[in-house]
Amino acid sequence: MRNKVFFSLAELNVYIIEQLKEHHQRPFQKKDYSRFECFIKREQPLLQPLPAEKYCISHVVKSKVQRNYHITLDEDWHHYSVPFSFIGKTVNVIYDTDTVEIYYEHRRIALHVRSFKPHDFTTLKEHMPESHQRYSEQKGWTAVYFLEQAGKVGPSTHLYIQGVLKARRFAEQSYNGCLGILRLSKAYTPARVEAACKRALTGQCYSYTTINNILINNLDTIEPEQLFLFDMPQHTNLRGPEAYN
Repeated sequence: MRNKVFFSLAELNVYIIEQLKEHHQRPFQKKDYSRFECFIKREQPLLQPLPAEKYCISHVVKSKVQRNYHITLDEDWHHYSVPFSFIGKTVNVIYDTDTVEIYYEHRRIALHVRSFKPHDFTTLKEHMPESHQRYSEQKGWTAVYFLEQAGKVGPSTHLYIQGVLKARRFAEQSYNGCLGILRLSKAYTPARVEAACKRALTGQCYSYTTINNILINNLDTIEPEQLFLFDMPQHTNLRGPEAYN
């Protein structure tokens, strides 16, 4: 090829492929077979089908299981549950764009679908200690209970508590937030909590902190700003449609 001139990359590649075919068919020195024959007889039978899915790069990090039996994937600040018996242990977290696997001493203890929602929880109920699973039942806390209590405060509070309950995959994770919002009606008044919930419903954030901040800053006492359409002021230089007849 050293003495040939090529005017495009495609032309060069075509010539290289032709020369490779010829090279692979040429017998080895001091042997009676070629590279191509070696491939057909020895290597091709050992080949396996390509994977059905594209290769996905995985990442490995270490994480300590928190007291709430979750680890935190710092890249997304999302929390994933593990069996509660591993609280305090340091585990290996292997994750890619689709899954999060958690290992302890080379044994997989949890598998989750990856979530990119920050500061949220992915929890399997079987990872909870039995006392946590039964705690809310012993207290009489259920979604119906909190909705009934919220309805006594007002319709906006009922709608907001409904949003809080739906914000978590497991409603049990939202019970403390619901309880905190209902307790605010004692620290302030039911009317103010109702007004705070009405204001908060204009946004998309459902949490105890949202209502508490509205009440602390007295935002519930401020009327929502009204939007006025912009009207063009009257002026002698403005001409009407009759000027264009």
